Amino acid sequence: MSLSDPVPQYWLSPHVYVCRHGGGVILLDLKNDRFYGLTVDHSAALRPVVAGWPSEGGSNQGVVSVGDSIQAANSLAEVGMLTTSKASGKPVQIAKLTDASSLCALKGSTAAKRPITSRDVANFILACGSAALSLRLLHFDHVVAQAQRKPPTEAVVFDPIEADQLVGIFTTLRSLAFSARGRCLFHALALTRFLSRYGIYPSWVIGVKPSPFQAHSWVQHDHYVLDATPEEVCFFTPILVV
Repeated sequence: MSLSDPVPQYWLSPHVYVCRHGGGVILLDLKNDRFYGLTVDHSAALRPVVAGWPSEGGSNQGVVSVGDSIQAANSLAEVGMLTTSKASGKPVQIAKLTDASSLCALKGSTAAKRPITSRDVANFILACGSAALSLRLLHFDHVVAQAQRKPPTEAVVFDPIEADQLVGIFTTLRSLAFSARGRCLFHALALTRFLSRYGIYPSWVIGVKPSPFQAHSWVQHDHYVLDATPEEVCFFTPILVV
């Protein structure tokens, strides 16, 4: 590549999501259901050639050569995580949630509890059944695409009291049906589908932490955490918010 040649531009593939954690970067590949960690140097090399790549990638990003940048980008393009087609790609967008310092738990603890009805039981069975089938039969990118089909946030009024009551009902029924331990992904997906049957659409979140690497999934709306405590989620950086 000569100095007169244009530097190629890369975009993130539609099924890939990125979060910044410390100096490094973690990627989530929905098609292959895998996480990838990039070193500070690899992340810094991508900054000049990937649209929207986070700038906090390391102190030596100013001395990265064009050749190093292209080589780093090509290594991800070869496995389908980047593309040179603007039409089929997207710029990097870092998922954002309410700052962890202002989170509060919403776990069905309201004093104004209401009795569980047959409709609640039916909605619970349908939500859990559809979540289980989706996770078993569909590629994960299709599961996420399903979750993205919901009304715009501004079109829905979130009532924390009603949500708290419904989370309490879901938790009671869940305790009779299955253990949530080690099943955060299924639990969060089932809860969002249960709440959607009452016109409530919180966010389904997947977060990560690198040392040691862990992934966790939970349900959140603004500063309300619906199926966990702030202490359980505050150390995870969101990588996907649906």
